Amino acid sequence: MTHENGEVPQESGSPMMREATELAGHWVVKTANTQCAVTFAMQRIESANGWTIVDPSACLAGVVPEAVAWRPTPEGVALAAADRRTLALFSWERSGAVATAALPGGTATLHRT
Repeated sequence: MTHENGEVPQESGSPMMREATELAGHWVVKTANTQCAVTFAMQRIESANGWTIVDPSACLAGVVPEAVAWRPTPEGVALAAADRRTLALFSWERSGAVATAALPGGTATLHRT
């Protein structure tokens, strides 16, 4: 069922999970002290149940140690370890353009570049 404007209605109380293809691309993970430019690639890592995180500067290892993969969730984006553990869950803010996660070192944000 769609609305007159072509949008698919969202079930009340149930966030719509974005597709991996929609989330793939360039992102920034930012904390109070660090800003890491990463790419959410579409190369699958089965052991992590997710897709590869490309982190050319190795910056992300200091923010979310062991993160090798990303995956969409109904709440936002999860960063995962090679053994499928979810290490960080970035939840979309109301705008849907920025996601936040509580990490041991404080709050981090995720936004597309």
